[in-house]
Amino acid sequence: MVNSCSATRLKRRHRQEKLFQFCGLMSVVFAIAFLVLLFGFIASKGHKAFLRSEIAVVVDLSKIGLSEEINYRKLVKDSLRQNFSEINESDLYR
Repeated sequence: MVNSCSATRLKRRHRQEKLFQFCGLMSVVFAIAFLVLLFGFIASKGHKAFLRSEIAVVVDLSKIGLSEEINYRKLVKDSLRQNFSEINESDLYR
């Protein structure tokens, strides 16, 4: 009687241990899959951050006075419009 009770408890304990190991393994697999998915999204959205473009533009500073506040954004836009006059503003936002 003692042997049969301990044998059934031992079987139950082994079954629970196997279930626990399986759940642990599945949680690790889920975590790795989630990390791969997360890094995949980051790489697909952020690959453009590794590209760099440069344009050399001559900016005419003779139009501004020293006493007034300088709007650098307007100076650069005006210079770009002069150098690339064939491009319309609406073409930039297509």
